[in-house]
Amino acid sequence: MATATLPLVWKGRAGRAFMPVEGGTVRHGRVAAVRKVQAVGLAEDSKAPNPETPLALKLWNEGGEQSLDQLQREIRTMTFASTAAHPIAPKVIDVVGNPSVVGVVLEWCSGNLEDWWGRTLREPDAFGRLMTVLAEVARQVDAWHEHAAARGGLDSAHGDLKPTNVLLGTTGRWLISDFGAPPVDPPEDSPWAESDIVPGGGAFLAPELRFHARIDLPKAVDVWSLGAIAFAMLRMRRIVLDGSPLPRNGTASLRFAPARAEQVTEVYRNSPAQFFEKELEPTAFPTPERLPEPDRNAIRESLRGALGEEDEALEAELTQGVLKVLDRALTIAPERRYADAATLANALDDLARKWISLAARKDEQENPDAVPGPVIEALIRERDVARARAAAVQSEMSSLQDRIDSLQDALSHTQTQAPTPQAVPVAASTSPDRSHLLLAGMAAIVLLQFGTLAGIAEIGRASCRERV
Repeated sequence: MATATLPLVWKGRAGRAFMPVEGGTVRHGRVAAVRKVQAVGLAEDSKAPNPETPLALKLWNEGGEQSLDQLQREIRTMTFASTAAHPIAPKVIDVVGNPSVVGVVLEWCSGNLEDWWGRTLREPDAFGRLMTVLAEVARQVDAWHEHAAARGGLDSAHGDLKPTNVLLGTTGRWLISDFGAPPVDPPEDSPWAESDIVPGGGAFLAPELRFHARIDLPKAVDVWSLGAIAFAMLRMRRIVLDGSPLPRNGTASLRFAPARAEQVTEVYRNSPAQFFEKELEPTAFPTPERLPEPDRNAIRESLRGALGEEDEALEAELTQGVLKVLDRALTIAPERRYADAATLANALDDLARKWISLAARKDEQENPDAVPGPVIEALIRERDVARARAAAVQSEMSSLQDRIDSLQDALSHTQTQAPTPQAVPVAASTSPDRSHLLLAGMAAIVLLQFGTLAGIAEIGRASCRERV
C-alpha cells in the first residue's frame, strides 16, 4: 500500500513558512546544515519574501547543546551585522524555533570563495581577479571591525575566516558568514596538544588564538586568516592545473596549509601552555617574519603561467610582490602584521595592478605592434571609473526603492485606517496625500535606470577598446 510523504515545512516566528526547493541539496557543517528553501504563505508583517526568491535555511545539528549555542550566537551577531551601513553578512530573513531558536533563514548566496575560485582559476586573468576579490573581502572584514569596534576585544573580530565562510551574494557582493565559531580549547583542556591534527580553523587560525595568548590587536587575528586564505587559493591553482584531485574537504585539507602553520603547530605541540594569557614570543618560532622556504617555493610554483606563457623574469617579479604581502600578513607577532584589513586590501589591490602592468609588458614584448601598455592601463582606469559610477547609481536606486516601499506601506496603512465616507465627511479628513511622493520616487527610479544604462554603455566601450 502506497503511503504519502509529508513535505518538510518550517515555520518562522514572523508567520512565514518555508519549504525545501525541489532538487536542492543539503550542506552539512560542524554546527548546522544548510538547505535551499522558499517562502510559502504570508508573514504577519505583510513583508514575506517572494516565493520565487531562493533562501537559505540553516538548522542546528541536533544532539549538541554547544552547537546550538554557537548557532544562536551566530544569529545574534549576523542580526547585529545587518545594522551596518552596507551589507557585511547575509541578511537575516526570519528565525525558526519557539521558545529556543534552532534555525535561521538567510538570503541565498550562490556559492563561496572556494567554489568561485575553482571555476575561475583556469582563466587567463585569474590572478588579477583573485587579488581584486580578496581586496574586496578584506574591506568587508575591515567594515565589520569598524562596525563591531564598540564590542571590544576578540568580539570585534571574526576569528574564524576561511574560504568557505566568504559567500557570494546574489547581487555580486562578497559577504562574511559563520560568526558563531567556538573558542579554541585552552591548552590544559585541548585534545590536540599531542596530536598531529590541527585544531580550530587549521591554517586559517591565528597563532595567538591557538595558544590562548593575550590578544591586544583583534584586527590582526583576521589579517592572518586573510593571508592564509590568499595562500590557500594560490596553492589550489597549482594543484588543479597539475591535474591532481582536490581533497573532499577542500581547502580545509592540510594540503592547503602553509609550512608556516606547521611551524606554529609544532611549537604548540611541544609546549601548548607557554603563551597562555601572555604575549607571543616570536623568537620561539623559526623565521618569524619570513615565510619558510617551502612556502616560498609553493608560491613560485603557483604563479607559473599566471601571465600566460611562462616568463621566468616577469613571474619572479610578481612572485616577489606576493611574498612581500604574505610575509607581512603571516608574520608571527600580531603588531608586525598589517595594521588592519583595509591596509591589507590596499596591498592586494597593488598586486592586481602589478599583474596588469606585467601582463601589458609581456604583451608588448610578444606583440610590439599592439596597443602599448600605458594605453591599456588608461583604458582599464576608464573602465573602472565607469563601473564605479554604475555601482553608485545602483546603490542610489536601491535607496530610492527602499523609500518607495516605505511610502507605499505608509500609504497602505493610512488607507486601511481611514474611516468610511458615510461616517466622516470628506472635508473632515486630515490624512496627508503621499501619492505625489510615490510618483516622484518612481520618476527618480526611471531616471537612475537611464543613468545605469549609460554607465553600462561606458563599460562596454572601454571593454571594446581593450580588445582593439
